[in-house]
Amino acid sequence: MSNGFDFEELRAKTLAANVSDKTFLATDYLNHFNEAMMLLELVPDMPDCIEDLADWQPVSYEDHFQRSGFAGKDVAIEAYIHAPDIYRKPFDEIIWRLNKLILVAIKGTALMIHHDRIDDARVIVRTAISEIKRLQGTAGAIINGAKVTIRPHDEVVAKAENTLDQDEIDSLMDM
Repeated sequence: MSNGFDFEELRAKTLAANVSDKTFLATDYLNHFNEAMMLLELVPDMPDCIEDLADWQPVSYEDHFQRSGFAGKDVAIEAYIHAPDIYRKPFDEIIWRLNKLILVAIKGTALMIHHDRIDDARVIVRTAISEIKRLQGTAGAIINGAKVTIRPHDEVVAKAENTLDQDEIDSLMDM
């Protein structure tokens, strides 16, 4: 017991709630992204689904479980709050990237559908789905105990910006 909190008691609860007793994270949260993926895949063949897809919004881990019928939702939320930083920080970064990717894919797909550019919509969907699956795989690995080092998005952008000098940036912009 540390600071009045009993991690061993929580660990015991996680075993019964389908939450990792190592990472304190639950794979059920990834179902939220499966919904978006399914809708994205449908849109090029069923453009009327774009309205359903446009309704998809990011949902926080805690909100997902609050709204779900997941039997161990209270344990999942409590465990997430106490998840070790070594798992939670990269997990949260992956989730941020998933949300951003899906929202951009939704906007791009909707734009292509609106302009009757179905083949372009298919390209956006195919590319987005591939990356969503990769990110979900990484999130799943973290949930299952993989230690993953992920540079925060801002650090990646800063590194990219600092790697090129102004002439290189200008030449890329002219392409």
